Amino acid sequence: MLLAEFVQTVYLPSRIKLSLGYAAMLRAVVRRYSNSLGRAANVSDLTRAPLCTFLTAYRRQFSAVATNDQRRMLLTLARAAVEEGLLPAVPVGVRRLPEEVDPPRADTLDEINAILSACRSQPGAVAGIPACDWWYSLTVCVYWTACRVGALRRTPTASYVHGQGLLVRRQKNSRPQWYPLPASCCEAVEATQPAGRNLLWPWPHDPRQFWRRFRQIVDRSGVKAPKAARGLFHAIRRTTLSLCWSVDPAIAQRQGGHRDLETTRAHYVDPRLARGLSAADVLPEPRIKPQLKIYHG
Repeated sequence: MLLAEFVQTVYLPSRIKLSLGYAAMLRAVVRRYSNSLGRAANVSDLTRAPLCTFLTAYRRQFSAVATNDQRRMLLTLARAAVEEGLLPAVPVGVRRLPEEVDPPRADTLDEINAILSACRSQPGAVAGIPACDWWYSLTVCVYWTACRVGALRRTPTASYVHGQGLLVRRQKNSRPQWYPLPASCCEAVEATQPAGRNLLWPWPHDPRQFWRRFRQIVDRSGVKAPKAARGLFHAIRRTTLSLCWSVDPAIAQRQGGHRDLETTRAHYVDPRLARGLSAADVLPEPRIKPQLKIYHG
């Protein structure tokens, strides 16, 4: 059986809680794996040698973290294929790469302002909404909520409460979350509300165009963009959670919808923005006596 067919007809229908975004990622990794083989991948191709060849080539272009993500998804499909009796065993020896974990990188407030300014200058329209309002309101909502942009884009108009905030249901953790919004953000959201639309931010174009358009906006702002498309909004989320962490880690955890503080700290808190007290703040300055210079003549 073709691997793409297995994903579409067997794996995805049996996992009813998987998000649309994760399903798209699975299809993408199958396409990449097929490209590495030079043909459409079969379920039987989920074996050690071709998997290692694919991951080695992928690592030359992307980080160890991204490579491990590809590995995890392919091995997940291999385990599912074993359960369905389509593969004799899960391949062994496809080792996880050690990850050089750098501190999370957030946008600074100056960079956030530059991105929002670039959003305001967008020409044209999106689903009948001026593009400048569409992009600005979505981006500023990511800033004020730290919500994943995919969840915001799936939020119906009815979930917005005029002048108060937004209820986002389709979260990664499957728990709905209420986000109070400041007046300035509410005004931005309300500026995009033509009557009769179902979603707050409808996108009638190819889904891939969404990421390309936002990358163009970030590039135009002068802010250095990460390689991964989804990292564009993630950097804004990290800004919010880092600033919340500097006031109270519990606020950051709650805002991020995480189960524990360590998840928030390890993946979202940029120490440049969430700088707590350190030795440089609390230690007294040493009193250094001037050294006597001894001259030998």
